[in-house]
Amino acid sequence: MLLFETSKRIEKCGLVPRPYQVEDFEKSFHYWDSGSVGTLSRLFTGAGKTLCACMKFERWLERENTKCLVISYEKQLVWQFAQEIEDILGVKPGIEMEKEHCRVGHIPDIVVASRQTLMRHRLASHEQRDALKEYGVDVGERLLSMSNAKRAIRQLRDGEIESGTIEDEIDQFQ
Repeated sequence: MLLFETSKRIEKCGLVPRPYQVEDFEKSFHYWDSGSVGTLSRLFTGAGKTLCACMKFERWLERENTKCLVISYEKQLVWQFAQEIEDILGVKPGIEMEKEHCRVGHIPDIVVASRQTLMRHRLASHEQRDALKEYGVDVGERLLSMSNAKRAIRQLRDGEIESGTIEDEIDQFQ
């Protein structure tokens, strides 16, 4: 099993992950490494969802041919997520919202997107999606139910996204 180790970047920010954040990290990677297509993590307000996502993104991006995508249901949260990711990881994410777009075929390692824009705009070319081995997707709360999440992961591979609401605790799905 993958053991969590606080990275130098996260330590430099003065952040110390709480035990439930470490558990979320370890469970997610356990499921992914066991062959699950994805996991859903649900944390209460103020529980440090962005830190959890950053911890996962940092480790995820160590893998070959990987990208991370944050899908937000509110414009304000797109900017908030992007700023917090930059503050924690020192990486400026791409933005997919309204008139802000990543150049098709040139996807940054981390992209923060509004679901409305993502549903209208293709982020990657077919060749690029085929070349990507894995996607890390973090979904803003109240966006996907488990059934819609399964569909979204399948559709993400085909270049389309759906929306719904999160209702389940961290779970694995095939």
